[in-house]
Amino acid sequence: NPKWFDFAHHPESVEGQIQILKILNLDIVSNFVLRVSNLVSSNMDIININNKNSLNEAAEILKANGILVFPTDTVYGIGCALNEKAIKKLYKIKNRPQNKPTAILMTEKYYDHKIADYFKKYKKGQATLVLNKKLLDFDIPSIITKDNKIGIRNPNLKWLEDLIDLTGPIVASSANRQGEPTPSNFKNLDSIIIDEADLVIKSHIELNGTPSMVFDIEENKIIRP
Repeated sequence: NPKWFDFAHHPESVEGQIQILKILNLDIVSNFVLRVSNLVSSNMDIININNKNSLNEAAEILKANGILVFPTDTVYGIGCALNEKAIKKLYKIKNRPQNKPTAILMTEKYYDHKIADYFKKYKKGQATLVLNKKLLDFDIPSIITKDNKIGIRNPNLKWLEDLIDLTGPIVASSANRQGEPTPSNFKNLDSIIIDEADLVIKSHIELNGTPSMVFDIEENKIIRP
């Protein structure tokens, strides 16, 4: 095979290869080279949730302060670790104002019996509780809080619960850009969200599409039904 045709192993030379192919009037092949080049150069990866490696790969992304797109028990989410730099990147991808707080997903492993008692009032995953961040035993970046309060939710999805137990709490928001529809399945994900993420967990399950209700513990009131 000609050396200039080795685009899979040497994507940095793709532009020159395309020019050669066009000179030879091989437009179909040159278009194929371009498509392969785009795939090779992308930072994004997609893995099926049923893949045995999906959990570990997702955990590695979060531990490296990367951006993960994943299904939850309500809507498709986008998230990262409790790291300010990663959170700012998450906000940029979503085009989300930095003065707008974001909840975190966590399991029983990370909160005490007092918080557990509040969660018991609701079906698992149904409620996001807004509470003073001092009630939690770990540091929370101020960018995701408001009035020193943080929203927390315990999701009702085994894969996601296992991931949280591996990595710790996850800063999570719906996987859509500001003002756009909330995706309830993989096929409705915005291409910008997919392209900007470091890893996307693919699931064919149709989620219920309804975000959780939000309840402020201190004020004893529902913020979002």
